[in-house]
Order: sequence, then C-alpha cells, then structure tokens
Amino acid sequence: MAYANYIVLVLYAGALIMSIVLHEIAHGWVARRCGDPTAEAAGRLSLNPIRHVDPFMTIILPILVLFSSGGRMIFGGAKPVPVNPYNFRNLEIDDLKVSVAGVITNMAIALICGFALHLWQPGTVGFTLFTMITVANLGLAFFNLIPIPPLDGSHVARFFLAKVSPPLADAYQRLGIVGLIFIFLLAGYFFAPIRWAMDFFWFTVLGHNTVDWARVIYDFWQTF
Repeated sequence: MAYANYIVLVLYAGALIMSIVLHEIAHGWVARRCGDPTAEAAGRLSLNPIRHVDPFMTIILPILVLFSSGGRMIFGGAKPVPVNPYNFRNLEIDDLKVSVAGVITNMAIALICGFALHLWQPGTVGFTLFTMITVANLGLAFFNLIPIPPLDGSHVARFFLAKVSPPLADAYQRLGIVGLIFIFLLAGYFFAPIRWAMDFFWFTVLGHNTVDWARVIYDFWQTF
C-alpha cells in the first residue's frame, strides 16, 4: 500500500501543477477572447508548466512555507499571466470575466473529479487520489475568491466598489504586495469560511454525505 501511496502522491502533484497552469491559461484565454492578445503573445497560453514558473511564487514561497510550518503546509502559485485591460472591448465587464475565469476553471475540475469519485469506493487508491485533486481545486477556487488584491476576488470587489467610488476602487486595486501581507496576517480569519464552502460543495453538491474529505487526506498523509 505504501508503494501505491507514492504513486498517488506523484499523480496528485502532477494534477495540482496542471490545475494551477489551467487556472492561468483560463485568464489568458478569456483575455484574448475579450480583445487582449498579451498573454498569447507572451507564450502563456501553453500547457508547458515551465512557462508559468515564477521564481518567488513557485519556488521560494513554497519552500519558505513548508519549512516554517514544519512540513505541515505548503503554499505557492504560478506566474500571473500578463493582461492589458486597455485592450478590452468593455473594460469593466471584460476585466470581471478574465478575473473569474481561473476560479471557474478550478471549480469545473473540482466538479468533474468530485462526481467521478462515485466510481470508486472509499478507501481505494482512486478515491483517495480524486479526493485530493477535488479538494485542491476547491481550495484554489475559494482562496482566489478572497476579495483582497492581487487575488481574483479583488477584481470582483473592485467592480462593485467602482459603482460607489471609482477613485476608491482604483486605490484599493493598487494595494499589490500590501494585499498579500494582509492575506497572510489574516489567514486564520479566512480558513473558516473557506472550509465551510468546501464542506458545502463536498457534502451537498457532490453528494459525499458519508465521507469526510479532511479525514481521507489526513489518513493518506499518516501513511508516510
């Protein structure tokens, strides 16, 4: 069983990488459909993971988080695709479309893999693998919906904030690296609603009423 778990780990790592890559490709693809060819011209509409590597987000940050958490947590991301919103046909609406494209992609992967879980019995290798892929994509989707720059949810928040005060919306969107600092400082406050949303999709939408996804993942890691 230990040998099979190492195979699951390798397959999961590959699926996680591709889920992140597809998230970024979705941004670039929708941007192209909205009139902005920047990501395509930069070669970012590619399934090659190397084209999406960011020195900090993909390499340095995951290593720092892994070591600082004692091996209990890892966090990182791909290099954001370049987007020039001034090429959009409709600046506000198209920016919103591009922003949610990545989240929708991860949700679609989670739904496909989550429903595919019904093909396996709990406790099997297939069930464990697809549980991990499903949960990873749900986590990516809901994390990116946090309404703090530079995450995708900030564009949604800016869209509605602009209806009230355009200058305030512009200042909010320029938070940049400060937004990332807020996200890390307030991480504990985001965990509960993200966990609630993931539980809702797991138990209600996907219909896995008798299996706790957190227990499946915990039991898997305990085998190493």
